[in-house]
Amino acid sequence: MEAEDDLQFTEFLKRNKRNINCLVDKEKNIRLKALKEFNKDLFDESNDAVISKFWRNHLLKPLVLIYDDKVEKLRELAIEITSKLIDRFELKDEAQVIISGVVARMDKIPFPEQSEEVRIEFLELLQKMLEKNSYQFVPQLSDVTVMISKILLDLNPDMKNKASNFCVSL
Repeated sequence: MEAEDDLQFTEFLKRNKRNINCLVDKEKNIRLKALKEFNKDLFDESNDAVISKFWRNHLLKPLVLIYDDKVEKLRELAIEITSKLIDRFELKDEAQVIISGVVARMDKIPFPEQSEEVRIEFLELLQKMLEKNSYQFVPQLSDVTVMISKILLDLNPDMKNKASNFCVSL
């Protein structure tokens, strides 16, 4: 990052530090507002270097923690933001954090993730990651395959279809 990018990053971080803290607030409306602001601010900012550094160094882990939130809307929004960021940037080490977060929600029966729609969104997120860079799955391949074996037991036919397609791609 150049000096100008560093200055822009510092300003962006100052503007968004409160929202990062709000992601772990006890009040769901505060968490929702923070996610909505991230969903807007991250994609209004045109400097990719600033957003990339912010996402990797400050937003990724709190965002993945939202995958385990009690409120379905918050989980959906966190997946949406993650998906948009994956579209915008190449995946690096953050892929391991995302994969771990998804596996934690879908590797047991009954699924910790009770919403069929969110389970489908998680699988679509993994599919997108796989298409971006399949090698990122190697370190956690055993966990992912155990998770897929459980997903294939899901009664939802859409889930079985997506899981089957994911297996073929993997």
